[in-house]
Order: sequence, then C-alpha cells, then structure tokens
Amino acid sequence: MTAQEVQTDGVWDEIVVGGGVGGLVCAWEAARAGRRVLLLEAADRLGGPVGLMELAHRPGHAGRPLPSGLRVEWGAESFAAKNPAVPQLLADLGLASEEAEVSPEGSWIVDAPAGRRESLRALPSPRVSVFGIPGDLASPDVLAFLGEDDAAAAARLDARPLDERLCEPGVSVSRLVGERMGQTVLDRLVAPVVSGVYSAAPDQVEAARLHPGLL
Repeated sequence: MTAQEVQTDGVWDEIVVGGGVGGLVCAWEAARAGRRVLLLEAADRLGGPVGLMELAHRPGHAGRPLPSGLRVEWGAESFAAKNPAVPQLLADLGLASEEAEVSPEGSWIVDAPAGRRESLRALPSPRVSVFGIPGDLASPDVLAFLGEDDAAAAARLDARPLDERLCEPGVSVSRLVGERMGQTVLDRLVAPVVSGVYSAAPDQVEAARLHPGLL
C-alpha cells in the first residue's frame, strides 16, 4: 500500500519499509511466522529496482528502428540454482512454474567505445571474469572491449607486485581495479556489471563484498 493509504489505527507486530525484493521477503517471512505485518512502499508499484519497462521508438543499430511497445525486464538478475533458498521461496509462493531458464548465451555488456554514446554496442561478457574483472587480459572476449593497446597497458599494471594496502578493509572496487588494471578496464568492463548488480558506482562498493576470494 502507498503512504497515502496507511491506516494509523492498526496494530502491527512488524513494519517493513520498502517494497523491493528484500522488503517483500522480510514481510513474507514475518507473515509466515504469524506476525501482523504492515508493508510501506512510497512508489505505486512493488519490486524496487526489478520490473518491466517499455522501449520507446528510436533509431537502432545501423539505422534500423528498435520496435516500440516491446516490454523488457530492467534491474533483473539471475540466481544460482545450486543454492536451494530461491527455488524453495518460489515453491512456497506457488511460482515454481514461472522460473525461467538462464540463457546459455550468458550476460552481455553495453559498451560505448571512447565514451561516444552514438557508438553503443553490446558484446558478450568475458567468460573468465569476476563482476567484470577479467581473469585473462589477452583473451579475445576481453580484447573485443579494450583493444590490444589498452589490454597490454592493463596487463603491465597487473604484472606489478601487489600493494598490500589494496587488501585492507574498506578498499573500494574502483580503487582496486583502477590501480591493478587501469581506468579503461574499470570503466568498460567492471563499472557496468557492479553498477547493475549493486545499484551503486564502483567507488561506493567495497571490493571484499564482490567475492570472498577476490582480494
């Protein structure tokens, strides 16, 4: 319910602020435990950053127009089926039949070479990578983003001895990647992925949060 629809004379055991996925799960778990739950959401829809959007009509690649009226997901993420938590939640909600198979093509990154938005292109994410941080700077799928010169420059940076200060708590993704591989890797490969997953810029996300073995 929206803020305007809240009745102040109710008696609630739990009040959940925010109807994103996290808030919905909290409210669901509390309700299953027999608690009286009030869920507050300021927007006119639930789901937070996960939802649907309709593409506007605009010129597409090579002058071909993109179809208007096409509805696509935005802010969507896949989940690891090896962890039973999400499949079990879907089953509890009666949504198991709605679970979608992840495309074998994997994820893609929208890239603007040299920062030119008129040159937007989409390329497959490097297969050996952690949140966009490439594991092999010489692989063809990395070279497709960086080009040989920038990839070689990143490799020279990455070959240096590790600065132990980069392993200290609180070091951001932007500092770690920027110092180890350079600004181009950060901007072209890492920032799109980290921003998409965490809804925050790389300088606002601690590197230790990405993966327990990364540092």
